Amino acid sequence: MGGGRGRDKADVGLATAGSDAGTPTPSGCSWRADAEQGSRKRFRTGAAVAAVTAALLFTLSATTISFRVKNFYSTSPSTEPNDFFLLGGQSNMVGHTTGMESLGAMSGERSEQYWSDLKSTLGATKVGSLRNPSDMTRLGRRSVLYKTVYDAHEGLFHNSAADIAQTLTSETMKLLRAGLLDQIDSPPELGSCSFLEPRMDALTLDVSSGIQPLVPGSNCGYSFGHELMFGRTLELQLAQGSRYEMVKYASGGTVINEHWLPGEGTFWDGLNSTIHSRRGYGNWKAFVWHQGENSAFLRKGEDQSLTYLGNLTAFVKVVREEMHSASPGYWECPEAIPVVIVQLGAWPDLASAGRIREAQAQFCESDPRSGLVKMDDLSPFFHFDPLSFLISGNRIARAYDLLRTSQSEYVCPGHVRAPLDEDTSEGTGVEDSAGTAAYDEFFATGWGWPKSVNDQMSSNVENFYGTSPSTEPYEKEESRQLKPPTFLPTTSSLSLTDWPTFSPSYSPTR
Repeated sequence: MGGGRGRDKADVGLATAGSDAGTPTPSGCSWRADAEQGSRKRFRTGAAVAAVTAALLFTLSATTISFRVKNFYSTSPSTEPNDFFLLGGQSNMVGHTTGMESLGAMSGERSEQYWSDLKSTLGATKVGSLRNPSDMTRLGRRSVLYKTVYDAHEGLFHNSAADIAQTLTSETMKLLRAGLLDQIDSPPELGSCSFLEPRMDALTLDVSSGIQPLVPGSNCGYSFGHELMFGRTLELQLAQGSRYEMVKYASGGTVINEHWLPGEGTFWDGLNSTIHSRRGYGNWKAFVWHQGENSAFLRKGEDQSLTYLGNLTAFVKVVREEMHSASPGYWECPEAIPVVIVQLGAWPDLASAGRIREAQAQFCESDPRSGLVKMDDLSPFFHFDPLSFLISGNRIARAYDLLRTSQSEYVCPGHVRAPLDEDTSEGTGVEDSAGTAAYDEFFATGWGWPKSVNDQMSSNVENFYGTSPSTEPYEKEESRQLKPPTFLPTTSSLSLTDWPTFSPSYSPTR
C-alpha cells in the first residue's frame, strides 16, 4: 500500500552479503532465494502494467477495507469502546504455521499434518490407556507431544532437536494446565482478528477477508500467528473485559527504513490508514512489533544492524503518534501507549543479528512504556512452528499486562503529578484529595502559597483565637508574603495544616 516502489520479494530475500540470488543462505535456505529470483523476472515483465494500475488498485482496496471495518462495528455495536491491538512486522508476525513456508518449508501437507497431530494430542482430555491419543494421562500426553515435536525437528536440526522438543513441550504443557488450549477451535467470547498483507507489487491482500473470530482457521495468518494466544491469554487469564480486535498489518522480507518509515517506507501509508480506520469505534491499546530478520543482512552494501536502534525508535514514535490521534481523549500522550517488541529469535546466527537483538533490548531499557519478549529458546527455523507461536502469544500478553497495570505510575513528558501513593488520575489538577489539589495548585500558581492554603491558614487562626479568647489583644505583625519551604512534601498523608510545619528547616522570612 501507499504507492509501492516496484520492489519484489527477491530484493528483500535472505542472501548473505555479496551473494547473488540462489546462493545458499544460512540453515540451507537456498530454495527461497531461487524461488524469489523467478518472482522478480515475472514481476519485471509486467512492471509497466503494474505501474499504471497500482494506484487504482490501492484506492479500491483502501475503500473496501474501510467499508468492512465500518460495516462490522456498525452492525455489531458494543456498549463499551472496543480495544484495538496493532500487530506489525515481517514474516514471523504474519505467522506461517500450516502453509508452504511453515516448519522446514518442506511441504504444506507436512506442516498441516504436524499441526493436526499437535491438536489431537493437546485436545485429549480423558485419563486411561496411552495407546489412544484421545485417551491418555498427563504423563502420556506429554510423552506423545514430545515425540511429535522431536520427529518434526529431527531431520532439520538433528543436533538440537531434543532441546527444542523439551522446551516446546514444557512451555506448551503450562498453557494446557492453565486452560488456555481448551477448545482452541472455538472463538473466545470477546476476541476477533483481521490481517492485511501489503505486497511489494503495491497490492494489499485482505487475507482474513475482513474481521473474523479469533480461531486458528480464521486466516489471520497462514493460518495463525502471535495473535491467537495473545487474545486467548488476555481474555481467559488476564481479565480482558472489553471486546477487542487483533489488527495485523504485516509483510514478510521487510526492513524498517525501506518499508515502514513515513516518507520513504513502501507500506507506511497502508499502515497509517489501518490505524485510522478504527477511529470512532474504540481505542488503540498497544503496538506489538516483530521484525529484524532481514535487517541482519546487507542491503545495498549497508549493514542495517548499525542503524537499527535509531530506525526502531523513530518508527515507534510515529506509530504511537498516529494511534494517539486515532484514540481521541483516551491517552494523555503518545508516549504512554504500550509497545511490545518481540526480539529476533535464534535465526539467523550472525553477528549482525546479535546487534539487532541488542538494539531491541536497548530500546526497551530506555522506553519505560515498552516490554521485550524473548524468542531465542523457541523454534530455531526462520519461521516459527505452531507451538512457538502459542508460547510467544502468551508471552506477549503477559508483557502487555505488566505495562497495562503500571499505567498509573507513568508521567508523560512535560507533565507533573503529585507524588501520592493512591493517585490514579491522569495529569495534574485532578482533585482526588485535598492534599493533591493543594499540591497541584502550588505548582500552578508558581512560588507562593496558593489561595486555598492561605484560606485554610486563616480559618485555623480564627478558630484558635475564637475558642481561646484573651483579655488583652494579641500583638499582630504586619502581613508578609510567605516563601515556600526549602523542600516539598512527598508523603501521601500530607494535609493542608501540615504545610507550614512539616519541615524542621521551615523558616518564614520577610
